[in-house]
Amino acid sequence: MTRAISILGWIGRLDVAISALSMFSIVCISIYGVFMRYFISSPAGWVEELSLALFVWLTFFGVSILARRGEIVSIQFLVQFFPRHMSFFVQRILTPALLSVCLIVIIYLGFKLVMFSTDRYTNILRIPFSYVYLGIPLGCIFTLYHVLYHAVAGPRRLEDVEPLS
Repeated sequence: MTRAISILGWIGRLDVAISALSMFSIVCISIYGVFMRYFISSPAGWVEELSLALFVWLTFFGVSILARRGEIVSIQFLVQFFPRHMSFFVQRILTPALLSVCLIVIIYLGFKLVMFSTDRYTNILRIPFSYVYLGIPLGCIFTLYHVLYHAVAGPRRLEDVEPLS
């Protein structure tokens, strides 16, 4: 049982690794692109293409990190609209339910987009767009996991979140 919890914890932090790798790659690729354009006078056309693909992954897995930390969308209007004694219902039931519905729709449409894009390729690197768009539903699956975890276990403070080690 402890091993299963350890594996779930590792999978739950995989979004940090994917986001960090995407961000690091974008920075390195951008530095290379600037160097090639302004110092060598031979711009690399693939830099923008790969950076945009990595940015898709960074965005959706970055949202998952925010969800894991409990910093994702909070519907403050609803919290303020309802009486104070209803805040538990709004924060632990209504908000996660609304977010879950939205995320499930994005996951469904994201996988449809991936399937639709199997025969489309980027212009320069010839990367299938399905690989680029796969970050959308996968990142939303991670986000949905974290939203549901917070709905069941309750929100955690930022200092309670385990660092990636």
